[in-house]
Amino acid sequence: MDKSNNKSSVLNIGMRFTMYGSLLFMVLGFLLSRMSNVSYIGFIVFIVIMQALQSLLSQYVKATGRVTLFAFNGMLLTFVTAGMDVIFLVFLKLGLLGYFWALIGGLFVSDMYLFWRGQILASLTLKKVNKDLEQQMVRFSLPLIPNSIVWWATNAVGRYFVVYFLGATANGIFAVGNKIPSMLSVVNSIFFQSWQISAIEEFKSPDRQEFFSNVFRIYSELMFLGTSLLIFILKPLMHIIVSDTFFVAWKYIPFLLLSVIYSSFSSFLGQYYVAAKKTSGVFTTTIYGTLLNVLLNFILIPKFHLFGASVASMLSYLVVWIVRAHDVEKLIQTKYDWRNLIINHFIILLQIVVLFYMQGIFMAIFETILVLIIFAENIEIVQVLIGSIRRN
Repeated sequence: MDKSNNKSSVLNIGMRFTMYGSLLFMVLGFLLSRMSNVSYIGFIVFIVIMQALQSLLSQYVKATGRVTLFAFNGMLLTFVTAGMDVIFLVFLKLGLLGYFWALIGGLFVSDMYLFWRGQILASLTLKKVNKDLEQQMVRFSLPLIPNSIVWWATNAVGRYFVVYFLGATANGIFAVGNKIPSMLSVVNSIFFQSWQISAIEEFKSPDRQEFFSNVFRIYSELMFLGTSLLIFILKPLMHIIVSDTFFVAWKYIPFLLLSVIYSSFSSFLGQYYVAAKKTSGVFTTTIYGTLLNVLLNFILIPKFHLFGASVASMLSYLVVWIVRAHDVEKLIQTKYDWRNLIINHFIILLQIVVLFYMQGIFMAIFETILVLIIFAENIEIVQVLIGSIRRN
């Protein structure tokens, strides 16, 4: 997206590293197949390579401004994969093999579509690689690799502690509890598709401080409003989507929803580092959250069981957000609407208290009142959403 760089050169370097990585992965897959009895290694290697290519091409078309093409490709990948799942699993009954073939089919159609509509071949050349640009891209990318691993560990470590201290049954309940917060994560992922582009485009603008501050305010309102609505419908929704065995998972969901909020805020600020090409800050700040998460899980799970796991996740992401909020001030000084943040937190915490200590009609009345209050407090995002619906 930098105007100073040649788009074709960036794509060629990305393709070069993708091919090198694919060849290395093929060698590792071959060696693993010779040394173990792991099934379907060939399928797994092929799927990962096609996913890497799909990621490269889709990010390229998005970064070159073809957002409609990027969005349509995502839908194409989903529908083709789902259609092939029906064919291979339901009609042909191929089991796990059919699932692999469906993934391969969806990725193949997506990759070919991007090659065609994205005019990728016209942008690929055999000219000598721009070494200076390649070094810049490597320096930019390297910290993001351990960061992705550490971020994954932060998400996953709680489950391993749960299995170790509480057993597989508790881990199943905890997994069910994570399903509802994943709905909020979907809202967050949709927002980030546009935020990644906007953060880079506006980073060097003279009014960037006001822009970043305004976007965060709107974004935080959206996340708090979504969390409030999910808490409001939590118990009825759990009665519908899970069996009585797993209904107890509702107790841990409010804290996991707060985890998603703090994780999302941390990711929002993470784009500051990306836009400034100072990605080492992304990695170092993530480390704080991971280390704290491990420590808190070790301390809290034996004493408070699944409550300990959910609170450990919430606090670790909260710390990452706080650390990043302080650290990114040297890049962009963001103005936070502290009144709005405090009131939203207070209402969410009241909803959680009502959820735990009230039943029946009293719970419904108080939850409804609190949801109406949070709608009034975040009326700006409500007006934005209504305006978008009317325009469409």
